[in-house]
Amino acid sequence: MTSLPRDLLQALESAESRGDAREIGSASLALGEYLVERGEYAQAISYFQKAVDSLPRDAAPREHARARTHLGIVLALTGEPASAIEELQHALQIAIEIQNRPLETIINGNLGFAYAIGQDYERAAEFHHEVLDTAIELGDSQLELQAQLNIADVYFQDKRYTQSMGFALVALDLARELENRRAEIMALDLLGRIYVHKKNLRKSIQYHKKAAKLAEEIGALEQMGIALANKGLSHARLTEQEKAEESLQEAIAIFRSIGSPYLQKAEEDLRKIRETGGRDEPED
Repeated sequence: MTSLPRDLLQALESAESRGDAREIGSASLALGEYLVERGEYAQAISYFQKAVDSLPRDAAPREHARARTHLGIVLALTGEPASAIEELQHALQIAIEIQNRPLETIINGNLGFAYAIGQDYERAAEFHHEVLDTAIELGDSQLELQAQLNIADVYFQDKRYTQSMGFALVALDLARELENRRAEIMALDLLGRIYVHKKNLRKSIQYHKKAAKLAEEIGALEQMGIALANKGLSHARLTEQEKAEESLQEAIAIFRSIGSPYLQKAEEDLRKIRETGGRDEPED
């Protein structure tokens, strides 16, 4: 469990002693955000819930909606998509009422994320398309790029590989135009995974190789490890065991060095490849 900063805890205790609901909410929100930054999503839930309960909806609608949005996100990340959607829908209604377009757009994106976790891919795509439409209307190219990637990912999860490829290719071009290297890596790696299902494993390997190279150039170690692991899986599907093991071993070394949660799966994939001689396909 992550230790919390003394100043934030003292601010919460002081607000509670005075019975200042709005300050209780603000301090709780800050503590929740601190935990989210460190990946402690489950620990953050109680602080975001306290912020929702404390921040008055009528007197501080924007702050209340923001707290509900954060609560929805961590509920989704901890495997409670139905509860997450409920919180995010409440937040969305407030954002619409106060005509806060940026907040509304953020919530739409998070609703897409929550519906995808709940495997309702149609609804997920609808919300991400809402974000895409807003981005195009506002001329916000970075937001448009994120929406293109999210739609491509949702279609991939829904096994709609042709649609996924279309959005991923558009995202790749836009990422290069905007010189957004991390988004470019995400698009390349997604295309590599798509080509596995298109039965073009050589193309898959090419995309994963490009993703790994670019990730190495910008020091994005976890993305580099993911691309190498996926490249290894494609080699395994071609029964190129030596290349598969080499790529996965590189990925494992990276994941271990940075304490990545992807380490366990990479180790399991390597074990399966060694046991089967590269004949069986590891799961995606």
